Amino acid sequence: MNDSQSSQFHASAREKFLALSLESTRKSYYPQLQKQLDNLKRNEARLNLLIDNLPAYIAYVNDKEELVLVNRKFEKLMGKSRDEMIGQKLATITGKQNYTRVKAQITQVLSGETSRFEFYRKPDKPGDGALRSILYRKWKIPGKSAGFTL
Repeated sequence: MNDSQSSQFHASAREKFLALSLESTRKSYYPQLQKQLDNLKRNEARLNLLIDNLPAYIAYVNDKEELVLVNRKFEKLMGKSRDEMIGQKLATITGKQNYTRVKAQITQVLSGETSRFEFYRKPDKPGDGALRSILYRKWKIPGKSAGFTL
């Protein structure tokens, strides 16, 4: 075997070794990664169950004022499903008049301050009217842009 053939043989052997090594690495890490993914899915399901069963209206809005997450109680309040609301602008979901009433609080919270807005909701039926309070709180999710909950 001459030098050229020897170099080709070694290059080919190295490529095969690297391919086998990569395949072995994938096989050894895959179960571990799958287990972590399963744990994340279970934790997400628990968190969604908790959020959906809290006796409060919850919505997470990103810094572009788009709804990212809503709970079941918020769905009922707005009369729309979460699939209809997620990704939509808050102004679109609440209506222009309601949005205009709270725009100052939204600007305040996006600048980093906690804000509160209170209003009296007219009753739909006798005895249904109540003072409502909306607390806006800014959140920063690691690796994501800031947003706020209401």
